Amino acid sequence: MKILLTNDDGYRSEAYQLLGQALQKKHDVTMIAPEKNCSGIAHAFTLLEPLFSTDMQEVENSFKLKEFSHLSGTPVDCVKFSLLEAMKDDLPDMVISGINYGANLACDVLYSGTVGAAIEAYVHGVSSIALSYKEHNFSKERVQEVIDWFIPFLDQVEAHMLEKPRLLNINYPPVSPKEIQGVKACEVGTVGYKDFYDKRTSPLGKDYFWLSGTMEEEKENKASDKFAVQHNYISVSPLKIDFTNHQELKSLEGILQDIKV
Repeated sequence: MKILLTNDDGYRSEAYQLLGQALQKKHDVTMIAPEKNCSGIAHAFTLLEPLFSTDMQEVENSFKLKEFSHLSGTPVDCVKFSLLEAMKDDLPDMVISGINYGANLACDVLYSGTVGAAIEAYVHGVSSIALSYKEHNFSKERVQEVIDWFIPFLDQVEAHMLEKPRLLNINYPPVSPKEIQGVKACEVGTVGYKDFYDKRTSPLGKDYFWLSGTMEEEKENKASDKFAVQHNYISVSPLKIDFTNHQELKSLEGILQDIKV
């Protein structure tokens, strides 16, 4: 299978490079990721600046990866540039975004650059998978455990994913393989974060603010991705693009029909 692999943590991410190394043993994999960490950048892309694509030099390619480059833009730029320019004559069968450091559960699908890249592929009619690990700090050994699960999983869902454009958001819980309870098809959760701004003072006496928060879990739907990961299941959520509030559509039509132009 021909795969485009990207992420939002930047091309230097060890988890990203290890996943690329594993995928390249079996698949034809092109790797292009942002030059810098783009976590939380959602679906942003570059309009007002040029983009620069840079092939990796051997000194920065310790895993001996093939077709490995970085782009000066965002995760969405990486996918858009690849599909419309770099790979336009030989499009990938699938786009994979990850492995991301940190979960992308519930409302995170709105904020995540990892999910944003996968959505961009789906917009262009290419099936895609966003893959994340719940914790931000995890060892190389734990990365390998995620990869050891994901490679066989990809084999099992390949035919399903290539049947028509599909979009999956996967989150792996922060436990060892022995503690994994299973794999669950999940709804996207609805409970978000308790956000706050941490006010600090610089050495020069200037106040600055740092966004922080904790993930709320207690009131989450038991069918949700967040609940599944909290209980040591790997969550797999099928996503789609549909911003219409269908429940409100008819009531709005009733109001608008009485409004004169």
